[in-house]
Amino acid sequence: MEGRVNRCEGDDPFKDLKIENWEILEDISERQLCTKCNKSRKYFCYNCCIPVQNLQGHVPKVKLPITIDIIKHSREIDGKSTAIHAAVLAPDDVNIYTYPCIPDYGSDERVVLVFPGKDAITVENLFDSQWDMRVGSAEPRAKKLNIGTKFPVTKAVFIDSTWNQSRGIYKDQRVRDLPCIMLQSRISQFWRHQNGSPRWYLATIEAIHQFLVELHTVAWNRNGSHHHAETLAVQASKQKVPTCVQPSNNEEVPGRNSKPDTSAIDKINGVCGTSLEGGIMVQSSDLGCLENEHSKVNSNSECIGPYKGEYDNLLFFFCYMYSKIHKLYKHEDLRAYKRPLK
Repeated sequence: MEGRVNRCEGDDPFKDLKIENWEILEDISERQLCTKCNKSRKYFCYNCCIPVQNLQGHVPKVKLPITIDIIKHSREIDGKSTAIHAAVLAPDDVNIYTYPCIPDYGSDERVVLVFPGKDAITVENLFDSQWDMRVGSAEPRAKKLNIGTKFPVTKAVFIDSTWNQSRGIYKDQRVRDLPCIMLQSRISQFWRHQNGSPRWYLATIEAIHQFLVELHTVAWNRNGSHHHAETLAVQASKQKVPTCVQPSNNEEVPGRNSKPDTSAIDKINGVCGTSLEGGIMVQSSDLGCLENEHSKVNSNSECIGPYKGEYDNLLFFFCYMYSKIHKLYKHEDLRAYKRPLK
């Protein structure tokens, strides 16, 4: 598909994102019957999570690096929920459940809940060491640092509801047992007003997009640092000189933030190994092991590069609807954009 045409009035908050051209959505003037349930729909069926027939094959399909589970409040109106966008655009990687139906997250899964809970940590914090993310682990257990690991989680859970409803779902012990992740602050562009919520409370599809961008960006930055350190370690080993290898303090890594506070990390079930910040002691006898680890890093670095908009199309419908709303109403007149930032 072609690149997106900028049709937003005034400042376009999506101008730097790689979202495919959604002009075809403007050509849909009449509702159509869903090919599965035969209910009347405009752009997609929010029950079956598929595009209407005229749009099938014409909307982007996004491949995600991890699985996304969305727990929707029973009172959340399907037709107004942006969670459906994720299921329509990334059907292979997104599942939606209506509370109180919650999957049983097994002990072999590395699952996080994206929610600003009391003990929430940042995405960056996840990569400081590799954590034992197994649900229900009784005691923290240290593990060897797996330098070649791309992502420390395999699944992320989101709550789709109003802020007041989400706190009720969070009280459920099945949800509360999951370690919480908080996102970097980002101003929401959602046009739906919610009483008592500040402007940085994101719509569900915005939160999913933000989390994936942060996860990808931090993974790339960390893999780049590991690759650099391991290359130096192997070179030092070949010279048969014991060396302490650390990332250069003067080397900037794009997108890196200062190390966050780890006081809330006890929520996650255990620390694994020592981070590179502590240095790696290398002996000449470790050459074979280091070359194996170096090979892992090289292989992993080839699998993931710097973020280039891979998940931006999750906002395909959201961006179009934002544009449509702003053709009907002035931005400054919409209550959602008058919410305080704090």
